[in-house]
Amino acid sequence: MFSSYMTLAGLRDIRHSDPRLEAIPDTGTGSIEVAHRRAMGPMWTMKLCRCPRGKFDVYQPADMLDRLLISAATKTFSKVTRVKQANRHLVNATVENMLSEGIPFVVHRFDLRQFYESIPRDQIEKRLIDDLDLPRSAVRVMRSLFQGCTEQGVVGLPRGVSSSGVLSEAYLLPIDRALADHDHIYFYSRYVDDIIVVSSVETKDLDLKSWLRAELQPRGLQLNDEKSQNFTIEGGTNMPPTHIDFLGYRYTITPRNKNTNLVSIDIAPAKIAKIASRLCLSARAFLIDHDYELFEDRIRALSGNYRIPGWQKGQQPKVGIFYSYPAVTASTYDKVESGLSKLDSFLRALLLGRKTSISNSLAAALTLEQRRRLARYSFTAGHRTRKLTKFNSQRVGKIVRCWKYA
Repeated sequence: MFSSYMTLAGLRDIRHSDPRLEAIPDTGTGSIEVAHRRAMGPMWTMKLCRCPRGKFDVYQPADMLDRLLISAATKTFSKVTRVKQANRHLVNATVENMLSEGIPFVVHRFDLRQFYESIPRDQIEKRLIDDLDLPRSAVRVMRSLFQGCTEQGVVGLPRGVSSSGVLSEAYLLPIDRALADHDHIYFYSRYVDDIIVVSSVETKDLDLKSWLRAELQPRGLQLNDEKSQNFTIEGGTNMPPTHIDFLGYRYTITPRNKNTNLVSIDIAPAKIAKIASRLCLSARAFLIDHDYELFEDRIRALSGNYRIPGWQKGQQPKVGIFYSYPAVTASTYDKVESGLSKLDSFLRALLLGRKTSISNSLAAALTLEQRRRLARYSFTAGHRTRKLTKFNSQRVGKIVRCWKYA
């Protein structure tokens, strides 16, 4: 039985690894010791904070000690079961390698409808109780979370809570195995609710979607038919390019010869639109608060890169245009139709154009010199150079406030 994360020493280690938990003291009120006693005692009802984010609500434990315990229980479950969430960047690298193969194949894209909300907590809870290798303290923490979900009317697994990712991965293991073992499937990968399958051309006459739907149905899961697609890559130098969007990227597959395909990777159009929306929200925020320096920092953050402050030295995550999309092919930098070039053009039009109401309002609120200064920021340069800007935690909070959920 593995239990070190649920010990006092384990809880302290988790606190030190997460700047959001560093304020928790060792002893006294609201301390590590209190959290440890809570995990060892009877079940309780964990209270959750709800935050609307787009189409779905996102949750977090209201009590900082509960956040600490959820993190410890999640790490324990992952260690014992050897289940963890896939790495998005590794998945994309594997997909690129598979698509470069010159053999004819069919690519299937599937999306699971309301993924977290569709996973039945009672089945997850039964597995937790039945797994004798899991420390009872970790099981108690998870069940206390579920009890809080029930009282607050949360359906399925709560989005935003760290345990939901690992628990959902464990729940879908039978589906993953069924797809990986299918006779006609060359390659299969899933990242949360996004699925990509590469199969032999013989499956053009097979209804893989119906087969997968039948596998999902007993587990309470459904496909999102609107996002399900398939593409046939026949091979041969005379075939036109094929575009496939997956995990924020657009893969363009151009058959080169019978042995290889040329695969070019760009930012997916939906993600380009999302970044453009954040530029517009930043502009609207400036037109309200007239804070030029904050407006510039928002453009600098969107078009460049920075470290998330507050973490221990050497552990600060890097975010930004490169670190969100590191797989973008360098050869796209100078292409007018590339996603980065489109974002550069959009930024210049927003600041220097006069075709939209926002642009006209910016022209009235800023001098020409100020607009030209802001227009010099470049998404292409931010991705190419990977240059990092230093922001403190308070500044990052202000920067993302106006487009946090966009």
